[in-house]
Amino acid sequence: MGKTFAGEILSWEEIQEVKEYIKEHGIAQFIHKYNAFKSIKNDPMLWGDEMEYTLVHINHEQQRARLNLIGPELLEVLENQEAQAQAAGKRFLMHWDPEYASYMIEGTSDLPYSAGVKGLLEAEQCMIVRRAKLHSTSPSNTIPITMTAFPLMGVEDFLEPAVTSHSNKLTLSDSIPDALVTAKNRYIAFTQAITDRSGVRPKLSFPVFKDTNTKEESINLDCVAFGLGVCCLQITMQASDLEDARILYDQFVALAPVMLSLSSCTAIIKGHLVDTDARWTMLTSCADDRTHEERNVPLPEGSPTNSKPCTNYKVIYGKETDGLVTHIPKGRWNSVSWYLHSDRNVNKLEYNDSPLVIDTRIKDLLLKSGQIDDVMATHISHLFIRDPLIAYKDHIEVDDTQFDDHFENIQSSNWQTVRFKPPPVQAPGSPYIGWRVEFRPLEIQLTDEENAALSAVVVLIARAIRHFGLRFYIPISKVDENMKYAEKRDAVRQERFWWRNNIMGEKKEGEEEWRQMSVDEIMNGNKDKGVKGLMDYVEEYLDQEEGEMADKKRVKEYIQIVRKRASGEYMTNARWIRDFVMRHEDYKHDSVVSPKIAYDMMMKCDSMASPAGCF
Repeated sequence: MGKTFAGEILSWEEIQEVKEYIKEHGIAQFIHKYNAFKSIKNDPMLWGDEMEYTLVHINHEQQRARLNLIGPELLEVLENQEAQAQAAGKRFLMHWDPEYASYMIEGTSDLPYSAGVKGLLEAEQCMIVRRAKLHSTSPSNTIPITMTAFPLMGVEDFLEPAVTSHSNKLTLSDSIPDALVTAKNRYIAFTQAITDRSGVRPKLSFPVFKDTNTKEESINLDCVAFGLGVCCLQITMQASDLEDARILYDQFVALAPVMLSLSSCTAIIKGHLVDTDARWTMLTSCADDRTHEERNVPLPEGSPTNSKPCTNYKVIYGKETDGLVTHIPKGRWNSVSWYLHSDRNVNKLEYNDSPLVIDTRIKDLLLKSGQIDDVMATHISHLFIRDPLIAYKDHIEVDDTQFDDHFENIQSSNWQTVRFKPPPVQAPGSPYIGWRVEFRPLEIQLTDEENAALSAVVVLIARAIRHFGLRFYIPISKVDENMKYAEKRDAVRQERFWWRNNIMGEKKEGEEEWRQMSVDEIMNGNKDKGVKGLMDYVEEYLDQEEGEMADKKRVKEYIQIVRKRASGEYMTNARWIRDFVMRHEDYKHDSVVSPKIAYDMMMKCDSMASPAGCF
């Protein structure tokens, strides 16, 4: 969510006075970074994972599982341990950061992994060590769970310690108290800014899974926390150079929906089985700061209009269209709407076929620099239609050659499926970081092996893209369709996704460039037709990679996990969760997840993820 600074945070009203300054200087900072790093070549492909953990309090006597709001206190202990290790000249092996909700904590490796076979295996060991560290540091009645959404969030008596006074001045929610949000200024500011800018609290109606005794048609989510309070797995990779990063970004855009479906882990929301399997709509809706006009929905009767058409904004479908813009088709947390490769023979204009709103003033600034090409300028000018959600009073006027905070303010609060990340401004003595791509659609998995398998496969796909010149381009409108398919219940087995017929190059004569395929066909191919799947290219690349046979064998086990999920032989986490509920003796076939079911599920998840157990 961007950088954190000490000091006073401006109110939303105060941000209005400086937002154009922040945008203008954010562009100046980007141009400076772009020029400084555009010619860098042959950086090693390094990568890292970010995992978000849910801290669950277990009461065995009551047989209840609740969200434990000890994240900030636990983080302080872990930070002290890391500082002590560093002072003693030792590696701590991990790094911890706060997250949006007080029951969450984010863990990463302290150093990036290599993209070689050893690096792929190192990730799982790091994940195991991290989980063990959380277990040993947490109170004996608390377990770290890696599940997208806690089953009973928003259901009565779901927090520990119990919140006796339901203050909701921040969340504005009927079921989520302010105490759930981490008491750091930036998270409070994000929550306030999203609701202040939109003019309304989030409102999302989620379809409930229809069982024989189900009464409810839907459940209602009414605050930012239902989006920002879910957990995920993110993978960031350093590319060899700027162009390599742009190519990788584009392929990941098309890949994102397929991997979202394979990683689906969200079958329960607010104490109910739902008729979807993934979290993405929760994120897009609950973190949506667009006004009514920007969403193109009617204003509530009697409400004042809270936005005006911006004379700088235009819509493009590959080419610019005249006219003022009020409607912005997507919120700031959504799928990508523009490919980045600079070569129009590869990134064809017709692939970028969805409406894209840009700030023409920003684009003009970028093009006038004489260094930024039209495709990149369009990408940045689209990001910069968003307002800054946070600003620090004493960090407005900065040296644009020494800081990149205004650029990162906008960049890091565009939460899309894939993020293109320029090198950060280098502080004296800090390690060099190059051009990177962040892969963001993955749902967190219940076990470290599954998280490691998905992470390794994403990295191997990136290596195969570079090695074989794989191209996944399909129209952006088809990617958007695929995102909708990916969230559907049992999408891996039941849905068909748009995918490129020939990922090795141009279409063959008489052949459609893309068609709908099952996830099984995309990943595993069709042996009867002699068609390779994506995992075939991954394995072929792995066979050519240097490494010990035993290590390669283990990596191939990761690939098999993905292959068997794609074929339906292995369950997705969402399917396993749904099956667990429906087989439970306490389940009444009414789509309701009782406290006893949730308790047993949390205990089962902990035992699967931590074979030694902690109870």
